[in-house]
Parts: sequence; structure tokens; C-alpha cells
Amino acid sequence: MNKHLIVTISRQFGSGGKEIGRKLAEKMHVPFYDKTSIIQISKERGITQELLTEAEERSNDSLIYSLAMKQYVSKNGDIHTLPIYDQAYSVQSHIIQEAAQNGPCVIVGRSADYILKEFPHCIRFFIHAEIQKRLERAIELYHLSPEDSNETYIRRKDQRRSNYHHYYNDMGWGEASSYHMVLDSGEVELDDCTRMMWDYLQAYCKKKDLEFPPLSGEDNR
Repeated sequence: MNKHLIVTISRQFGSGGKEIGRKLAEKMHVPFYDKTSIIQISKERGITQELLTEAEERSNDSLIYSLAMKQYVSKNGDIHTLPIYDQAYSVQSHIIQEAAQNGPCVIVGRSADYILKEFPHCIRFFIHAEIQKRLERAIELYHLSPEDSNETYIRRKDQRRSNYHHYYNDMGWGEASSYHMVLDSGEVELDDCTRMMWDYLQAYCKKKDLEFPPLSGEDNR
């Protein structure tokens, strides 16, 4: 059984979850994975950008399509019988599982919390914030166009993330009971969120007799 720590971070759009994850990974001296890096590895394994894009679009289709695909998986029982765009998810799942098997790491998004739910020391965080604060951060960070600089755009992005999550699993996206810790990044600085997550991980590892930080005995605070 693996005895190392894995951190997964789910987040609302504009909450700063990716930046928090990157800061935490740097602080822990462990690899960091997000959508960009996982897609890049997928391409190296033969999944084209076209298929990756279609997989994203399919996961954001209607609830009816999502339910139909779950019935398809249940009936056929083999991921390789799925349409090729759903095999893209399978490849990304294997990448996430391999990353977790290889050692401690921080993974943002990609339903990693569900994919690694059976991993013995996988800590799940969720980052959220009030929508106006997320909009302000998104405008500054992503340089949104005037037509996208509104709360409707933010809610649409959240819905896409929720749809992607629920399309492939039944864990409640954003529901407190699905996570070890939920943080409001709108009320404190991102560095403070990172520090609170660090403290939680340190306490968890002490209780479970795990090394922390995983790859260094030095407390970098």
C-alpha cells in the first residue's frame, strides 16, 4: 500500500484554486498537475487535440446524454467499447493514477478527487468565493473581453466544471461532504489559503505517521 500524500484541488472559476495549488506544490517540493499538463501528456500518448476538445464538449452536453452514456458504460462494462472521445477521459484517468502512484503530488481539477478516491492518503480540497470577487479576479487574470465580464459568464464556467465532474462520476462537486476542507478565497489572501492547507496536511500526516513535507524535512514557512 502506498504511504505518501496526494493533494487534489477542485475549485470554482476565478477562485484562484490553480494558483493556490501551484503555491502549495512549490512549498511541498512536489510535482504539480493541472488541465494543461495532463492534456499535454495525453497528446504525447496519442490523443489528439480534436478528441480532447470533443471529450470536453460531450461532457457538457445535456443531462440526458450524460445519463445515456452512464447506462452505456454499465451495459457494456468495458471502457474500450466507448466512443473514442470518452476514451480520452480514460487516458487522462490513467495519467492521474500514475502520477499518484509515482509519489506525492498536487493535482488541480480533472476529477482527480474522484479518480483517486480509493487512494489511501488523498486529501481533497475545494476553493470557492463570492461571485463578484471571482469576476474581479478573472477579469484581472484572464483579461476577459467586455462581453464576458459579467456574472453570467462566471456561472457558465462553473456549470461546465460541474457538468464535467458529474458526467464521469457521482461525487458532489462543491458539496462540503465531498472534501476534507473547503476554503473561501474571497475572504483571505491566496497565500493564507495555502498556509491553512499546509497546516491541515501537516496535522493529517502527523496523525497518520507520514513524512511531511513529503520530499523534504524542512518546514518552508
